[in-house]
Order: sequence, then C-alpha cells, then structure tokens
Amino acid sequence: MVERRLGLLEQSIYANGIVLDPGSPSWFAAASAKTKVVAKNISKMALVAEEATRLLTNQYKFNKDQVLHALPTVDVRGTVLERDCPLTVDFPCRPKKYRAYSGYCNNVQNPRWGNANTAYVRYLSPDYSNSVNSPRQSITGGHLPGAHHVSSAVHSDSERPHPHLTVFLAIFAEFVFHDIFHTSQSAGYRGHRIRCCGVPKNFLHPECYPIVDDNVTNKQSFCVNYVRSSNVPRAGCTLGPREQINQVTSFLDGSAIYGSSEEEVKRLRTYKHGLLKTQEGLELLPPDTSNPHDCRESDSRHKCFLADRKEGGDMDLAAWIIQQGRDHGIPSYLEWRKVCRLNPTIHNFTQLRQIMRNGVAEKIASIYKDIRDIDLFTGGLSEKPLVGGVVGPTFACILSRQFQHLKKGDRFWYENDVPPNAFSKDQLQEIRKSSLTRILCDNGGKLVRLLQPSPMLMPDEYLNAFQECEKATEPMDFSKWKTASPVYEIPKETILTSLREAMRQARIRIAAEQEIFSNNIGVAHYRSAEAVHHVFLRPKRQAMLIANKSLVLELASHQFMQDVQIKDHEKKPSDNDISAMMINLSTQDVEDYFQQEMKVTLPDHLEGKCRLEEEQSTLPCDHTTPFRSASGWCNNIQNPHWGKSLVTFQRLLPP
Repeated sequence: MVERRLGLLEQSIYANGIVLDPGSPSWFAAASAKTKVVAKNISKMALVAEEATRLLTNQYKFNKDQVLHALPTVDVRGTVLERDCPLTVDFPCRPKKYRAYSGYCNNVQNPRWGNANTAYVRYLSPDYSNSVNSPRQSITGGHLPGAHHVSSAVHSDSERPHPHLTVFLAIFAEFVFHDIFHTSQSAGYRGHRIRCCGVPKNFLHPECYPIVDDNVTNKQSFCVNYVRSSNVPRAGCTLGPREQINQVTSFLDGSAIYGSSEEEVKRLRTYKHGLLKTQEGLELLPPDTSNPHDCRESDSRHKCFLADRKEGGDMDLAAWIIQQGRDHGIPSYLEWRKVCRLNPTIHNFTQLRQIMRNGVAEKIASIYKDIRDIDLFTGGLSEKPLVGGVVGPTFACILSRQFQHLKKGDRFWYENDVPPNAFSKDQLQEIRKSSLTRILCDNGGKLVRLLQPSPMLMPDEYLNAFQECEKATEPMDFSKWKTASPVYEIPKETILTSLREAMRQARIRIAAEQEIFSNNIGVAHYRSAEAVHHVFLRPKRQAMLIANKSLVLELASHQFMQDVQIKDHEKKPSDNDISAMMINLSTQDVEDYFQQEMKVTLPDHLEGKCRLEEEQSTLPCDHTTPFRSASGWCNNIQNPHWGKSLVTFQRLLPP
C-alpha cells in the first residue's frame, strides 16, 4: 500500500497539476513547515510501520493499551522494517566536550534522545480515534466541532491586554519556540506542496486533513489547506501508533541560528568570529536556493532567506493549532488537568465557569458535545491567568515541566556540572552577567542607547527605569576562558616524523630482545632469585600494553628534542625554551596519528590502545552509586581516572 501511494498516487496527483498555488496563504504556511530531505526519506519506513500496525490492529481487534504497549515490543527482526530502518538502536556513546550539530550523544545512554529528525517525547500517550493514526474524534463517536468554528466562537480577536509586558516577551518566546520545535508537513511527489481544498476525491492525498467550517452548508466554500505532519519511525522501526517528526534538536542550543545539521551550518556560517553569512551590502541572510518552489524568484517583492522559518500569509492560526493538536493525537483538555492534578476537578460545562474567563464557558458548551471533547489549546487558553502570569494553571503546569526537562535533560546545559564540558565557577559567574538588555545594547548600534534592565517588562520609574547602555549591565569578562597559548607551535609533520622514527627504533629494540631471548643470553634461570623476585613484580597485560605505547611516545619525545637542537645548532635553545617545548609537547594528542595517519602495524606485543577497557565505561559517572568500582574509576566524578589503577603516579615535584 505504501509503495502504491508513493509510486502511483503521488505521481498522478503531481502529473495532474494538483499542487498549491505559489503565493497563497496555504503555500506560505507549507513553506514555513518545509520538509527537509532527510525527513522525507525516513518517513517512508514510518508509513510502513504505521500501516502494518493499522492492519494488525484491525485484524486482531487490539485495544488502545495493546497498540501502545504490546505492539512496540513485537520483534521485527528479519523484516523490511529491520533491513531498511533509518533509525537503528545505538549503543551508549562516549561523551565529548562540545555538542553535536544534530544533538547526537547528548544523552550517552540513549544517543538519539533529543536528536534532530526524531519523534517528539510525549507526556501523555497519543489519543487517536482508531488507536493508530486517525485524528481524535468526539467521545460520543461523532466528529469534533470544526477547528475554524471553535476558533471563531472562542478565540475571536478580543482585546486581552497585558499592560505589564512588552513585545520582547513574544519575540523571545517565538525564538525559543523555533529553537526546539519544527514540525514539517507531509510532502508530495518530489517534495511538492500537497493541495487539499477543491480537489476531486480520486486525487485527494491520504495526508490531507483540511479545515472546514461546520456552519457552512457547502463545506468546499470554506476550506483551509491543512496537511498532516510528517511521521517518523521509532528507534528500531518498531510497531506502534503514529509519531510526528521534530526537524530540529530538542535542546536550547541555538539551532534556530546555526541549524541542526552540518550541511545547514556550512550554508549559514562564515567560519570567522562566529558570524553568519549575509548578502553583499546587506545584513540579510543568504538566499535559500535549496527548494526553488518555496520562492518566487521572478518577483522582486518577495525574497526567501536561509533561516529556520519562512512566515507569511493571513491564516486562522488558532484553528491551525487546534487542527494540529488533533492530527498529533494530543489528548483532551481534561486529561491534561488530571495529569497536572489541578483543582477543582471538572465534570460538566457549568463547573468551567470557576476556572475560565467570563462568558467563555458558555461558548464552549454551545460548541462541544461533551466536556471531555474540549481541545487542549482551547481549554488552556480560556483559563483565567495565574496572578502575575499570562497563562492559566494548565499551561503553567505544562510549560514549567517543559522548561524543567530542557534544563535537567540537557547534558550541556551551562549550569550542569558534568564533565568534560562543565564550566568553572568563574566562568559561570560571567555567564550569569549576560542578559537580554546586554545583548540588545551590544548589537543595537546607535539605535539603542537607553533601555530598561528587564526589556520584557514595561518601564517603571522605580523598579525598571531606563538606563544608558553603558550603565545598564556589566559586560562579560571573556578572559575567564583564556588559555595560555603555547610558546611553540608544533607542526603536524614534525610530530609524524618523530613518531615514525620512534616506531623504527622500537622495532629494532624488540628485534634485539627477541634475538637475546632466543639465544638464551642474559636470561635468568627460572629458579634463580631474580626470577622469583620477578614473579612478584610481573606486569599485567594492560600494564604491558601501556608500557609498549609509552616506549614509542618516549622515543618520539627524545627524537623530537634531538631534531629541534640539530636544526637550531647555531642558537642552542635555553633551558626555559626546552621546558616550554616539553610542556607543549605533553598537550599533543597523537592517538589519531597512531590509528589513522601512521597506518603502520606494530609487533603484536606493541599494539594496544592508550585508553583502557575500564575507561571505556559510560560517562558521565553515576554519582548515586554507593559503592566503589574495582579499579577506582569515577572516585572523582570530574576526573574519573584520578587515583584508579593502571595510571601514572602523581608527582609532588616535577621529575
């Protein structure tokens, strides 16, 4: 069925010209929810898993709990789902100091958690009418009221002023939204935008879910083009209900600025001073030519730029959000109040008057057939706001939980003291000096001279008065990140030359040892005092591997110093110069030279990794364990290898 849809139906729709008209509101909305190529590619296996789930559910009459909890545990090995799965289950990974573009390995135990192009995490299980993929329906069994009808009746453009807030709150909220959220619309043949309104039934795309008005007799006379969000497979492409894709990382990592993949970063960055590319003579992002269908290049009034979003068009945004909630299987408003344990418990429409604004409960009662049908967006937005807040208790509960997870679930969150990426106390103190006021002052140029300390709040003569930018906030001191630059820059080729010579010398030494041993020259008798003494000092296998690699590094260091003195024979380096070179030499990471660039096979007893098996343990350390490790690993959480077995002694004085 999936092959028939992708291979025949979508091609037929495209061949008959049933695509969105460029420049229409629906076309702009589709462009803002642009489907990236990788999302389009991985959605195919999601469709296969989804269709298999639907067929099994219909055949065996599975209930909702079985679809949610039993089907995902079904073994799909040996099937097309395993063979072609784009999202395999990964093993734990080693932590790095810096983030990956895609968010990979933020959680070392589950490397794909929070990655770009993966499914959203749900606080509540999806609520689909068929338990698999069909949008939510009424408890009574009929259709829910149209999203546009709900929007017109409940979310009309009534004035709801917040006199203590400024527009910066909305701007920054939008920025945060784009940083952690980008759901794409399902795309048609060759990535073209799907049209759902005014389309013959035989050319209607399966992903169409248009917004129509219940009050209009002819439903086609009012129709807003809505295409269902792109689906995404689970890790391992297991069976289960439909999930939606998030095309950006789920962390507050600045992906709205630089992108969520290496390809996006290359298109956006100049790689100089952290700057973005701009058009010549203009402070505008470079034009986006990746999909010409998203831009009217012949019309000079409309431009498309590389960025995380392209907005445009006059649409019913409230209806769009309501429709998307149903598309995603978001449970009803009352289900969320239960999860948040809010009081009072609501059982009927009359009780809504206690928690909602005047007159809203009556409007909701006139539209919805059952109290349990109310959409989350409609119910949450209709609540009386908390004291000093903008939203009511339900949205406050959801938002607080979301931001708690953004902080606690991000290994790279700046306050999380998790090696190897933790900031020092001095660095944290400087970071906390940063503020929106400071950012606006530093980047506003001559246009911004006076600003209140809290730009999201209205100015107040006593609590939030205007101040000059120079006095508003203290600038950050970036010297806390300064590291001592080495006196000598060691060229890569110099290190390689020293390593090659060291390996040659090591082979000569090993060959000499083998010859001496084979000729029984200088070998102690097994009953001699020397042999007995050696039994107590016999090195372990891991110690031998370390010693072998250390021998090569020691010879390489000696060779390097000899080369420096020979090349600089007219000016012999001073003791201070030699000390500086040795310090710099000790900071060079040569593991990659051994494993990749050298590509020289050492004798068996000279092979081995610098990192031991114990150090392959998953990081970060588990600080909750009540017991020591056998080797002493992770006794010091920030420096797990300190004090463990098979490492060098710590010196009180340099050698």
